[in-house]
Amino acid sequence: MIINGINYEVVITKKKIKKIYVRVKSDLKIYVNAPTKMPLNQIEKFLIECLPWLEKAIAKQKNNEILKNKPMLMGKYLNGSYSDNEIKKLLDKNQKYLEDIIKDVLSKLNINNVTVKYRYMKSRWGSCKYRERVITLNKYLIHFDEEIVKSVVCHEICHLFVPNHSKEFYNLLVRLDPYYKSNRAYLKKHAYVLK
Repeated sequence: MIINGINYEVVITKKKIKKIYVRVKSDLKIYVNAPTKMPLNQIEKFLIECLPWLEKAIAKQKNNEILKNKPMLMGKYLNGSYSDNEIKKLLDKNQKYLEDIIKDVLSKLNINNVTVKYRYMKSRWGSCKYRERVITLNKYLIHFDEEIVKSVVCHEICHLFVPNHSKEFYNLLVRLDPYYKSNRAYLKKHAYVLK
């Protein structure tokens, strides 16, 4: 389908639905679910209206595909290709990297009596049980450089003092990690490492 002079690969599926839904998948095709009776020219008009979003979504998918093929360890891209099992073995071998970072942050802040656990998680970078004073860090953080890991550590440490995401929490977080917004954006961009 040609939209504003550019040829896009669009897959249209008509369904018994009331609204139109659009998504871009990793194959870079635009998938449209449209109501059964919606005419093609109305679908095209909708796609033209959401073209800026579509271009961002396509760029994001392209970037994710490039990055998926370049595994990282401690913020540095690795040469060659690795299976998921090989990457997990590398991460397990380098867990001390995470341990050293959190020990450093805890000692600088003079925080004691915190249990730190490490495990693979599919949907979060860390968690905190503030009552039990337990912080759990995702082993996939070993992919990233020290600044990004410290950002997650600071986030979880803040939960020891403020258990929610209130204004008070973010006031504390910005004191520990002034660049938390850009670090969080970086983690969102690289969320594909959560397998």
